[in-house]
Amino acid sequence: MGLMTLSYRQALKGEEKTTSQQSLQGTAKTVIIPVKGMSCSACQANVKQNVASLQGVQDVTVSLEKREAKVTYTQGKVSPEQLVKTINELGYQAGKPVEAKK
Repeated sequence: MGLMTLSYRQALKGEEKTTSQQSLQGTAKTVIIPVKGMSCSACQANVKQNVASLQGVQDVTVSLEKREAKVTYTQGKVSPEQLVKTINELGYQAGKPVEAKK
């Protein structure tokens, strides 16, 4: 019985470690990315749809007026560099991502 208890405790410790590592990787961040070259609502929708399709992206707001994309994503699943690359591949010019103020 003592051996089973020890194994169970060790298993629990392993689960706790995995959970804490996942929570560090799974932290949501929000960045604002300047986007040059958008001229209409179709451009705005194109950027939004393509960025939103990336794994790890939780929310996207694209402002034609401000010429920027505000993206909330899960760290470890997608990076700001990948977001910029996706926007640039659409033919727009993405600027340097800046962390959004809370």
